[in-house]
Amino acid sequence: MAGKPAKKPAKAKKSPFLTGNGTGKAPSGVFTPAKSPRKGGRKAAKPRKPGRPSSYTEKLADAICERLASGESLRAICRDESMPGMTTVFKWLADPNKPEFVKQYTHAREEQAETLADEIVGIADEECTMVKAIKHPAAAKGDEEDLEVVFDSTAVARNRLRVEARKWVAAKLKPKKYGDAVTIKGDPDNPIEHRTRMTEAELEAIAASGKQPRG
Repeated sequence: MAGKPAKKPAKAKKSPFLTGNGTGKAPSGVFTPAKSPRKGGRKAAKPRKPGRPSSYTEKLADAICERLASGESLRAICRDESMPGMTTVFKWLADPNKPEFVKQYTHAREEQAETLADEIVGIADEECTMVKAIKHPAAAKGDEEDLEVVFDSTAVARNRLRVEARKWVAAKLKPKKYGDAVTIKGDPDNPIEHRTRMTEAELEAIAASGKQPRG
């Protein structure tokens, strides 16, 4: 009885983790995809920008008041990222434990009126509103005698607005010096009267003494 033919040995299955040379390393020139990052891995946190200061310090108070006195508005100062917001400054002003800051802020506002007054003079002296025009274009030779100074109406109107805005603010910040003087006078037809209200007991006492009540 003939023996059965011997079975051929089964071929070993190639591992999907091995490359063609069986070493697990890719031969030169063969692209291997990069390993995917592990799930749940955290990315490096981006550095946060420093927030606006909110704690009161004398250095911040001095900086705010100094810029106010130089003519800057509080809105412009608080727009600076190194400065506290307007809400924070208002809280400091309303804090009964910061009377020195309130006094310093009030003085800075008064000094701001002086700065605005100086700016008004500077605006009035600006030469940007003046334009040289040729008197006789047909016969002009470019000499100074052929030129005259005229004023740009748009620039003049703009400067007038700038002056009026500063006058209004200065009058509000320092009304005794830059505000409109108000004199109270009586109308000849309706003169000012001063009346004093007295109680019945006081009137009876005056009547008993025979004196005439005043006013």
